This record gives sequence, structure tokens and C-alpha cells, in this order.
Amino acid sequence: MLKTAGATVLLHHRGGGCKINGNAPKEELSLRKRLFIGCLGALAPILVNLYVVDLQTALHNLLRLEATSYAVRLAALCASACIVIYLNGDESRPAKLFQLGIMVAGHADEHVERRGYRQ
Repeated sequence: MLKTAGATVLLHHRGGGCKINGNAPKEELSLRKRLFIGCLGALAPILVNLYVVDLQTALHNLLRLEATSYAVRLAALCASACIVIYLNGDESRPAKLFQLGIMVAGHADEHVERRGYRQ
């Protein structure tokens, strides 16, 4: 730690970076954690929808094919969120990763709605 004119500089021991005013360097999230947060963001609108629409009402007359279709759509949504999070490799803030996941869900929903109106 170096003290200079009114500021404290902490030298980071790994990369040689430094932070001013005593802020310690933040630890980077692993890729697995980043992908998990993005998937949670992508699934958040669906979970809120299941909370608002009674779960018993949504699953009362669910057929096996519908359940399989729903599971495939959820897996595709998580995979899409993982691709977006991976391509935004410089982003490590959890709130921003969650927002990117929600953005993927919004774009996918918009795409499905537009395809439905054309037919």
C-alpha cells in the first residue's frame, strides 16, 4: 500500500493493477457463475408468470408432449442466454449479467410473437 497526496493506492499482487482511494480489486466471477446468473435472468420472466398465473391452473391438464415442449423451450432459452453471456465476456457485474439474461428472454418472446402474427 502506498500513501500519496491524499489518496491511498493499493497494488494488486496478481496483475499489477491498482485501485485508488482504498478500494480493493474485485474478484472476477468464474464462467460457470456468470452463465448461471444469465440463465436465472432468462428464466425469471417465466418464473414470475408461473407465480402470477396459479401453478395449479397452468399444470392441471398438462400433457406429456406439452411438458416436453416446455422443457425444450426452457433449455433453448438457457442455451441462448449462455451464448449471449459468453460473447459478453468482459462483463462481470451480476446485475448486468441478469439483465442480459432477461434481454434474451424478451427478444425470444418478441420473435415468437411476430412469427405467430404472420401466419
